[in-house]
Amino acid sequence: AWTVSDGAGVVVAVVDTAFDLTHPELAPALLPGYDFCADSGCATFDDDPHASTSVAEHGTHVAGIVAAARDDGRGTAGLAPGARVVPVKVFADGAAKTTVFTVALAIRWAAGLAVDGTAPNAYPADVINLSLSGGGFSITLAQAVDEAVAAGAVVVAATGNGYRASVDYPAALPNVIAVGAMGEDWSRGSYSNYGAGLDL
Repeated sequence: AWTVSDGAGVVVAVVDTAFDLTHPELAPALLPGYDFCADSGCATFDDDPHASTSVAEHGTHVAGIVAAARDDGRGTAGLAPGARVVPVKVFADGAAKTTVFTVALAIRWAAGLAVDGTAPNAYPADVINLSLSGGGFSITLAQAVDEAVAAGAVVVAATGNGYRASVDYPAALPNVIAVGAMGEDWSRGSYSNYGAGLDL
C-alpha cells in the first residue's frame, strides 16, 4: 500500500492511555496532544498526554501501529508511517477505566470542535482511533461521534475483547467503523468480539 500512500498529510488522533512522547520510533510523528484524565477521577485536564508517568504502554503501542518510523533499522513500521499522530489521553495513570463523558470530550476535541476549558486542537484529526470499548449505548458518546463525523473525521473503534458475538460501544454506533482482531493465520482472534456491526 505504501506505493500508493504512506499516510503523508493525514492526521490521526489516538484516544488512549498515556503516551511515551520520547519513543524514538514515534516521536517524529507526534503532534501536540491533550490529557482529558489528568487525575484519578478524570476531573481535570492538561496539555500533557504523557502525564509524567511511565504507564504509557497501550497508547504508545497503538500510536506505533499507526505511524512508527520505517526504514530506521529497529522495531516495527507503522501502517501509515507518513501520518502524524495527535495523542489524546483518556485513562487515569495505571487504570483501565475512564468515563463516557471523558471519551466524548476527547472525541470532540480531536475533531477540532470546541471543548470548554481547553485550547482548541490546532491539528483536527482526519481519523480518530479508539482502541477501547465498554458499557452500553450513551447518547453523550453518540452525539460526540456524530459531531466529529460531521466535522470531517472518520471514527474507528475496537469491537472489544470479550469473546462475545456482540460489538461493544463505541464501535457499535452507526457512524463508527468497528474493527475486530485477527490472528497470524488471518482468522478471527478468539478473544475479539464479532457479530452485527463488525466492519473490518
